[in-house]
Amino acid sequence: MTAPQELKYPWMRRELLDHLRALANVQNDPESWRVDGNFDLAVHFLFDDSPRPESAVGFYLHDREEVGALGTVTRAIDALLAKYGSTLKDLDYVRAPEWSSVVQAAQTALQVLASKAKGDGYRTAE
Repeated sequence: MTAPQELKYPWMRRELLDHLRALANVQNDPESWRVDGNFDLAVHFLFDDSPRPESAVGFYLHDREEVGALGTVTRAIDALLAKYGSTLKDLDYVRAPEWSSVVQAAQTALQVLASKAKGDGYRTAE
């Protein structure tokens, strides 16, 4: 495996990894999302504050594999928001049947990004 390229915005990758970790682990403790803001922050980061995954290689993603994994997360969130809108409380999204698709996509994306995290100075696994 070749070493990951140096990223222009490694801090954005760290923030992305934090959001993916929160999305991937929420199924283990959905009540921790009782305080609103976690999902909202992740959505803002993924959709408002960052370039789309296809445009992020070299900025906060290393390659097309990461683009694909993150694209799966954004599509799962898009589907959730398309069905329920953007005004529910975080806990209501977490309790929706479609939430499991978000969790699964985030877990997969976290694994893909973590496999290249050595060069980021950031560990995603405990």
